[in-house]
Amino acid sequence: MKKIVLTYGLISAVLFSGVMALSWSAMNAESSYRGAEYIGFSSMFVALSVIFFAILKHRNNLGGTISFGKAFMVGFWISLIVTLAYVSTWMTMTSIKPEMMDKFFEMQHTHIMAKDLPEAELNAKLADAKEMKVKYVNSAGYRIVATMIEIFPIALLITLISSLILSKKKNPNEQVVLD
Repeated sequence: MKKIVLTYGLISAVLFSGVMALSWSAMNAESSYRGAEYIGFSSMFVALSVIFFAILKHRNNLGGTISFGKAFMVGFWISLIVTLAYVSTWMTMTSIKPEMMDKFFEMQHTHIMAKDLPEAELNAKLADAKEMKVKYVNSAGYRIVATMIEIFPIALLITLISSLILSKKKNPNEQVVLD
């Protein structure tokens, strides 16, 4: 299991972090932020689909059967590897290009202002966005947790679905044929 988790976890991490780094390096305007978001979330699902194939490989290595728990653990560990790679890449990218986060928060402010909201609700949303920016800029712990929350729940959902689909117990009526 360790070899499968490490192999597939690193494949997924390299895929996702590589696409993320490429899309970030190409960003320079608001329109490219939206494009980068679509590319980012699309690459997240592609990279996390590796979880399915890792569980399938492990099931095949076990003779075609795997319990839900074992399948889930394979996916869980891969999810953790990808999440740590994502957080590391994000922290590196925002350190290299800190102006990108300023542009992101400006874009967020513009989108809030463009909404047709009652003044009290608009002010509350702007205050929330400002509070988030202050926390994000001033606390590495907050940045790490906020970044983990973007990917880890999705990875666990894919793990859960893959585990449900691929878990297969040995049929007690199945006869073993020895050659």
